[in-house]
Amino acid sequence: IVKTSLKMVEESLLGLTLAYPETRMSLEDLTEASFSVPETKGIFVAVRDAKAKATLADIALGLPELADYAKILALQGEEQFGSVGPADRGVETFTLARRLQKLSGNKSKELLTTQIQAAEASGDTLLARSLLEQYQALIKE
Repeated sequence: IVKTSLKMVEESLLGLTLAYPETRMSLEDLTEASFSVPETKGIFVAVRDAKAKATLADIALGLPELADYAKILALQGEEQFGSVGPADRGVETFTLARRLQKLSGNKSKELLTTQIQAAEASGDTLLARSLLEQYQALIKE
């Protein structure tokens, strides 16, 4: 299975925030739309909505279907960032969150471009204009 760079960034960020609760503030500027698949969206919501010091076990309890995936991500986070100091982990989570926003935005732009082309091809100028406004709003972010 080939993972996209978007999915790899999602998993690294979630793994880091699951393994190290002090890094969770990096999730504040993200939304579910930043994540590409239902599994990572679900884990993101659980981590984001968890109490600041919630343990992995606490979060996993709220994710019956995704508990094993969350635990795997946490182990990967510990393995990947365990030798890094707390301050550097914090920097890394914000870097990953920013990278995720950028990759997610690019994916959204690609999707909107396809939808704009389809609307124009079908002669639906109202839809095309609306989609173009959404595209322009993404560019301004």
